[in-house]
Amino acid sequence: MSVYLTRNPQYGGTSNTLAPTTQQNPMYEFYEKSYTSGTTQEWIYLPDGIFPIGVTVAPSAGSGSLDVTDSPPDVIEAGSASVSTWPPGVVAAAISTTLTGYTAFRVNRVSGTIKVSARA
Repeated sequence: MSVYLTRNPQYGGTSNTLAPTTQQNPMYEFYEKSYTSGTTQEWIYLPDGIFPIGVTVAPSAGSGSLDVTDSPPDVIEAGSASVSTWPPGVVAAAISTTLTGYTAFRVNRVSGTIKVSARA
């Protein structure tokens, strides 16, 4: 399942923690999730390529990174996106950044628990 960040949610301030949904392509203004297993996680789509979104990656007794892509959504969903690692690389301590111009990002968990928080 993919997640879509939006600046125009149906209900103001929508987050997956406040209003979880089971729809196929959920849309949130805020998104936060902790990953405790697996490596490559679901894609989180940015609302547009013009304005930055805030992202915090907070490892707990572990490390991880973000994968980013500029590929179109249909290419991403087909599994053939051009993917690179965000500039800080693998981190073992919490770091906040902004992402601009990418189509989507995803968490790449190396070890431990990785929490990601994002706002459109």
